[in-house]
Amino acid sequence: MSTDIAANIASIRARMANAAQRAERQPSDIVLCAVCKGQDSALIRQSAGLVDCFGENRAQEMLLHANQGAHAHTPVHFIGHLQTNKAKDVVGRVQLIHSVDRNRLLARIAALADSQALVQDILIQINIGAEASKSGLSPDELPALLDTAAALPSVRVRGLMAIPPPADSTENRRYFARMRALLTQAQTLHPGMPLDTLSMGMSDSFEDAILEGATLVRVGSAIYGQRT
Repeated sequence: MSTDIAANIASIRARMANAAQRAERQPSDIVLCAVCKGQDSALIRQSAGLVDCFGENRAQEMLLHANQGAHAHTPVHFIGHLQTNKAKDVVGRVQLIHSVDRNRLLARIAALADSQALVQDILIQINIGAEASKSGLSPDELPALLDTAAALPSVRVRGLMAIPPPADSTENRRYFARMRALLTQAQTLHPGMPLDTLSMGMSDSFEDAILEGATLVRVGSAIYGQRT
C-alpha cells in the first residue's frame, strides 16, 4: 500500500470529520468517493478499503479498471457525463449513477434495468451555475424529471448531484446551499422517494460542501495527486 495515499486519505477523513462536527453532523453520515478518472489501476487498488466508494467518469475506463481488479470489491459509482449509448455498460454494474440529466437517458437506464430485473439507483444532476460547458438540468426543470422518474419502477432517485463553477469559499457555499434547498424541495414534492443523497464538493471544496449538507463528496487529486 502506498503510504502517501493512506496518509492523504487519513488527512481527508480528518478534515471531513472536522467539517461535519462544525455543522453538528455525524462524520459517519458522509461518504468519501474516490475519483478514478485517469488513474492507474494499481494506484486505485491501493486505496480500496480506505474509501467508501470509487467514482468512475468514463464507461470504457470503468470497465478497464474493473477487469484489472482495481476496485477490489469496493462499491463503484458512475459520476461522469453518461452518453445514452454507453448506458448499457453502466447499468447494473454500479451502485449509483450520479449524472442523470435528461428524459432520454432516464428512459434508457430504466429500460436496461428492467431487462435485468433490477432497480438502478440514480442521482439527478443539476447545472447549478448555469454553465454552457457543463451537463445538468436547470433547477426549474427538476420537478418534471422527478415526476417522470416516479413513474418508472426500475429506477430509484436517491438525490441530487452538482459540479458548481470554480469559486471562492463564500460563493461555493451559496451554490451548495442552493443545492440543499433543491433537495428539500424534491423531498416535499415526492415524499415517497428515498431522497437522502446530496453529491457535491471536490478536492478543493469538500469542506464547504459538508458545511452546507453534502452527504457524499467526490475527491480525486487530494488522494492520488494531479493526473499526468
